[in-house]
Amino acid sequence: MRTHRAFVLVLLFVAACSLLSTPASALESIVIAYPTTSSQFTPLWFTRDVGLYEKYGLDAKLVFIQGGSVLLQAMVAGQAQASQNGVAETATAILRGGDVRILGVTAKIFPYSLIVAKNIKSAKDLVGGRVAINRVGDVSAYGSVLALRKLGLNPERDVTMLQVGGSPQRLAALQSGSVQAAAMDFMSGLRLAKLGFPALVQLNLNYPYLGQCCPGNFSANRRLSRKRLSKATSKESPVSNAIAKKASKRSPGI
Repeated sequence: MRTHRAFVLVLLFVAACSLLSTPASALESIVIAYPTTSSQFTPLWFTRDVGLYEKYGLDAKLVFIQGGSVLLQAMVAGQAQASQNGVAETATAILRGGDVRILGVTAKIFPYSLIVAKNIKSAKDLVGGRVAINRVGDVSAYGSVLALRKLGLNPERDVTMLQVGGSPQRLAALQSGSVQAAAMDFMSGLRLAKLGFPALVQLNLNYPYLGQCCPGNFSANRRLSRKRLSKATSKESPVSNAIAKKASKRSPGI
């Protein structure tokens, strides 16, 4: 009888230990996409590396899908459950009938510089030239259009937009001389400024710039996951805005 009781106690002890060593609930896998490799998306990696996603029950995998418009198509097709993307291009997709939701804004300052070749001294030198962007319809394209208009140029008539890729590819295109200008994020702009490439225009617009997005079916069918993602993202936003504010105060070449 004592042996049986001792055996039962041992089983209970082992069961209790296993409950203590096993998490109350398994982390939910989620793919979060981002459209370009630049300092703008540092907060995504920060959020992952300090464990904020895990804190809210998510096992987040960060995936690079080049170009905001391509990213949105991939997300709607089910290749990602969420993304950090440009608010302007996401809003455009929604207005065109895309089944996408914006969960919140993660950056409220648009910190882009129009970096130009060393031989470009004024706006008129850009006429007939080529401007490097990531993809048509993404934030680099919007930034280029805004900068060119600020210079008094017509983006559709005076220059040719070339889709060359993310910040590293645009930087390389400018260095090689294959383009005359490129809209660059803060850190890439600083690197080029040190190499002698001037910034012709600095954009520090206060408006919703980056946001956390998800497909409509994710928002409707996985509400708990959406809430968990929103909580993790809310911790990320101050980091995004701090980077953008620092960028606006340290404009390369201006």
